[in-house]
Amino acid sequence: MSSILQLLSTFIELYTIIIIVYVVFSWLPIRHTRLFHIIEEITLPVLRPLRNLIPNMGGIDFSPLIIIIGSSFLQNILLSLAHAL
Repeated sequence: MSSILQLLSTFIELYTIIIIVYVVFSWLPIRHTRLFHIIEEITLPVLRPLRNLIPNMGGIDFSPLIIIIGSSFLQNILLSLAHAL
C-alpha cells in the first residue's frame, strides 16, 4: 500500500513540474509550438474548472498557484500516510 501512495506522490510531483513549465512557457513567445500545446492539453483539464471558480484578477491567473499549493499539501499527506504504514 505504501508503494502505491509513493507512486501517487511521484505522479503529483511530476504534474506540478508540468504546471510550472506551462506557466513559464505561457510567459515566453513560444506559445505556438507543438510542445506548448501538448503541455497545455495536459494541464487544462485541471486548471480550467478552477479558473471558472476564481474571479478575474485583472489578467493574473492564480489557478496554477492554487493547484501547486494544493498538490503540495496532498503530496505531504500521501507521504506521511506512506511512512505510517
